Amino acid sequence: MVAPAASGSDPALLRRLNTELALRTVRDLGEMTLAEVARVAGLARSTTADVLGDLVRSGIVAELQPASGRSGRPARRYAFRADAGYVAGVGIDSTGVQVVLCDLSGDVILTSSGELDTRQAASPVRIARQVVESALREAGLRPRLLRAVGVGVPGVVGAAGDILICHSHPDWDGVDLAGTLSRELHCPVLVENRGRMAVLGEVWRGIGDGVQDLIFVHAGARNGVGVIAGGVLLRGRHGAAGEIGHHPALSWTGQRRYRDDLAELYPELGLTDAAAAAFAAAAAGEPRASALVERYVRDLAEGINALVLVVNPELVVVGGPITRGGDPVLAALRARIDQVALFPPKVRFSELGDDVVALGAVRRALLRIDENLLELT
Repeated sequence: MVAPAASGSDPALLRRLNTELALRTVRDLGEMTLAEVARVAGLARSTTADVLGDLVRSGIVAELQPASGRSGRPARRYAFRADAGYVAGVGIDSTGVQVVLCDLSGDVILTSSGELDTRQAASPVRIARQVVESALREAGLRPRLLRAVGVGVPGVVGAAGDILICHSHPDWDGVDLAGTLSRELHCPVLVENRGRMAVLGEVWRGIGDGVQDLIFVHAGARNGVGVIAGGVLLRGRHGAAGEIGHHPALSWTGQRRYRDDLAELYPELGLTDAAAAAFAAAAAGEPRASALVERYVRDLAEGINALVLVVNPELVVVGGPITRGGDPVLAALRARIDQVALFPPKVRFSELGDDVVALGAVRRALLRIDENLLELT
């Protein structure tokens, strides 16, 4: 719903508010005539013509050719230019990186992924900058069109976008990722941990659409959690909400043994590929993989049950390599949650695959643009 036109005694402020109102109207409602924008926005026709002219000159709104075949003077039509800028979402974990590039309407232009060389130390700033710049080159886009970037990283992220704690990369502790990367890419950068970016992605493009109380669990080399309660993304005072893996009473703290077991089962594979292979083999009935997966599901359910009892969610979405296990693994996990929960939630596997974190990072970047829409002009 479009807000009513602003009034006041400051002409510059009034002009700015009217410009934003017209821009939001065209962006949200699509191609419109000048008269339609004026009517919906509640602005005078002359005011609407002035601010739309400014928006056309800035390049964020296009003036379209009048429709042909009509009698009388053709009406001018206007449309939001989604190609006037782009946003990037980056997901970084202990072994790989994903990037999603979208236009200003959220339409995906490009997706890409790659592995991290764990033998070489690289800062998250360098990793994110290189993958974003590579995506822009591949898409044939000029760097100046990049309007905002979201980045999801493992660990605890502070309110300013600095990495406070990162167990998988201890040398990343204290890195001002948002500030440094923003200066290098010349645009706003929003940083969150992977779990929170993933839950944003699930709500935006996945099975969490419209759900107000949702837990997302990324089940991988290190389990990550994102929680939305009452429609609000939970961060906590230090950005550590949902970090239940640190509780010694839960089996999430002992995941090193799974790494050792996977290395023994699949010595030729890296950790992520070995986990995916184990879940796929368990789905096919291979005994050793099945025993490993059964133990993993039991331990995973312990942590999820703790979260479910606190949050009382409508939906639990689980992503990561565990989804390769298919319906048998999902059924086993659901049964263990149903045994404990007072009001058992729906339990589903994510359908967004490895892109869920990067998609959530894109969503966070688009929200930043929406909060500061006139920065596009």
